[in-house]
Amino acid sequence: MAEKFINGKSVQVFLGEIIKAMPYLAASKKHFADQIVGKKNGKDGANYSVVLRDAGRVSDELEINDESDGEVQEREVTMTMMKKKTFVDVDTLSSIVDIKDFKSEIAETYGTHLGAECQKTAIENTFFKADTATVAETNGWTALAPATAKMKAARVGGKIVGFMDPLAEANLSINALNGWHFGPSEQGAKFYHDASIGKFMGAEFVYVNDVPNVTGVTVTGTISSIEDNGAYSTITLGSAINVKKGTPLKVAGAKACNVVGMPISSDFVLIVQEDVNGTEVKVQKVITEDIGSRNCAIEGDTLVGAEISNLLVDGKEYYVAQVRAEDTLSVDNVPLDDLAGAENKTDTVGGLDLHVTKFGDSKKRMNRTRWDIAMLYGMCDSRLVSLAYMPV
Repeated sequence: MAEKFINGKSVQVFLGEIIKAMPYLAASKKHFADQIVGKKNGKDGANYSVVLRDAGRVSDELEINDESDGEVQEREVTMTMMKKKTFVDVDTLSSIVDIKDFKSEIAETYGTHLGAECQKTAIENTFFKADTATVAETNGWTALAPATAKMKAARVGGKIVGFMDPLAEANLSINALNGWHFGPSEQGAKFYHDASIGKFMGAEFVYVNDVPNVTGVTVTGTISSIEDNGAYSTITLGSAINVKKGTPLKVAGAKACNVVGMPISSDFVLIVQEDVNGTEVKVQKVITEDIGSRNCAIEGDTLVGAEISNLLVDGKEYYVAQVRAEDTLSVDNVPLDDLAGAENKTDTVGGLDLHVTKFGDSKKRMNRTRWDIAMLYGMCDSRLVSLAYMPV
């Protein structure tokens, strides 16, 4: 009986449950399929550099004074390998007699767990890669609305999506302001299923778990140096601070930029990427040079000497919602080799590949079926991500 569950409709049913369990990753685009060759043997958690075309430079007058202005610019993007699996012994599958039982007993448990673990990992590594933030004083709506508007200011022509914890949405519903609410969305319900919240200011909002709350602490200081570390930047302060991952630090005099590197009215904000108790602070990648990939505009084109301060109120706890361009999160399938001497099958649903293998475990003398997912994922452009901090 078990053999029929390695191919056909059962694989698609299993994939469907995975996708429903990870709406954060489902809202994405494949950007780097042609650059994945040679990376399929990478370890889980390994980082890889890929490139996107940059918007280049624009100068005054018709005469070309600097030939480098015409060179094709490329922007380096760091992608992270994710490999996850789950498996079950064939004796368990042998008791399943039809696709309905397979869905309820296998797909909705094993598939949901696999998808939830994929989403948790992606949120941990990408959720706070943003360049702008809005903090509400009392009512969360006053942060959510500007965060959405900032995406439009960044010249987002595509779909805008937002993600928040269910408790954050419940708090918003209780504290409705000026008639603001999430409107029904047939498209959102169809794509995100039970995770769909609805639409607000043209953005599709979705429930996600595993988003940590952030508590404010008093922070003041001056940036003494900044170092580019590929996927991130590290700033060094003149005095030590003790803050948590996700803390938004305002940089005096710095403005955020749109997708072609031009400054906009929104303040640029450094988002702490790891808990820190010291002078070195890991933040999102910062580019101040006047080129198309610039995300921070500041006098002198450097953060060195700039003063920082925490946007959060000391001692107050906040929910955090992420608002972004849907396609700024890249998720590319990584092909997996078939296991020799086993029965293998790869199927695709909603752009996601699932590799299924039935094999014999010689040590325990039993047959098993395993489901594998491998992907490269990463946030391509922090300019197209904004965070809303809403009081708990």
